Amino acid sequence: MSTLPASNLESLHQTLTGEIEDYRQLAMLTQQERVALQGGNLDDLICAIQKKEGLLTRLSQWEKARQQVMAHIAALLKLPATISMADLLAFCDEGIAQKLSVLRQEFLTLSEQIRGLSQGNQLLLQTELVRVDATINYLLSDVATGSYHSPKGAGNSASRLPVAGHMLNWQA
Repeated sequence: MSTLPASNLESLHQTLTGEIEDYRQLAMLTQQERVALQGGNLDDLICAIQKKEGLLTRLSQWEKARQQVMAHIAALLKLPATISMADLLAFCDEGIAQKLSVLRQEFLTLSEQIRGLSQGNQLLLQTELVRVDATINYLLSDVATGSYHSPKGAGNSASRLPVAGHMLNWQA
């Protein structure tokens, strides 16, 4: 039998359920971000990032609510306010403990999934930035040698305008 009032456990269950639902959405948006990065679709990338920003605000609110519920439960049990979910399960009856354990495991799984997707997305971004940097350096080397690229192809002209003041000429 649980040593905690059912209302506290129900409040914790509702908070965890809401938080996990938002983490599912975060995983989905992070996957959409990956697809946009792989496809070079900046509009979809911006849309996913903006949705993630709003979701992260909500997740912050869920986290605060969860911490408050956990601190209240810890106070009832005369335990430190930083009690973990794993430690709390020992004070719940088997049915509640099973429900909370399933939510805890789903939370851990989603966290790992999001972490993996985010790390992959970061690598995709870094790779793309290296490519952009190499392209800029290539184009700047043409400017320095007097070469240029036009719709007609590469060329070399002494009659070109001086490059001083050009936005990519950082030394001017």
